[in-house]
Amino acid sequence: MQGMITTVTAVREVGEEGGDVAMRAVLLQLSDTTVFTFNLAFLAVTKAAAAL
Repeated sequence: MQGMITTVTAVREVGEEGGDVAMRAVLLQLSDTTVFTFNLAFLAVTKAAAAL
């Protein structure tokens, strides 16, 4: 949640300066979400394997 707020704040600060920075902020947020999802899936698989 804090990462999302930081991203939104960064985009607002840029304003109309350039779409490139806004795109970079969105891509960073997407990257964070992807890593979080992978880590969550890995944890679930690890727990399932440990339960066997």
